[in-house]
Amino acid sequence: LLFLNRHLILLVFGAVTSLVGSRMGLDPGSLTTLYSGPAFLLASLPAVAVLVAALRRDRRAGRLIRGLWRHGRGLLAISAGLDLALLVAQGTLTRAPIGELHVLGGILDSYVLLYLARSAMARERFADFPAARRNP
Repeated sequence: LLFLNRHLILLVFGAVTSLVGSRMGLDPGSLTTLYSGPAFLLASLPAVAVLVAALRRDRRAGRLIRGLWRHGRGLLAISAGLDLALLVAQGTLTRAPIGELHVLGGILDSYVLLYLARSAMARERFADFPAARRNP
């Protein structure tokens, strides 16, 4: 889940380190190479929705959170698939250089897709939600 949210996390982390680095005279430029652009950030949005649902997952959760969690496996697969497709497009269509970190990201995206498709544990995890609170 955190892996699929990495673009958002790196964007926030990059902003913080840029602010701190500029005050201390450090060059945070190497971190910005991990962030690939706005399209990758948009690919992270389904995973962000699942992260929000995971953080709000309790008995008092409303229908929206329950629905996001119930479809969490599919949302994570969409996020990983979009990320992988963008990596492939970046390498083939734009002829932009792809570094080792991007290749590693593509391998991990493929693993996440395979895990979500084949794992009974992932299927059961997203089927489970704390029972709704009943009013007496």
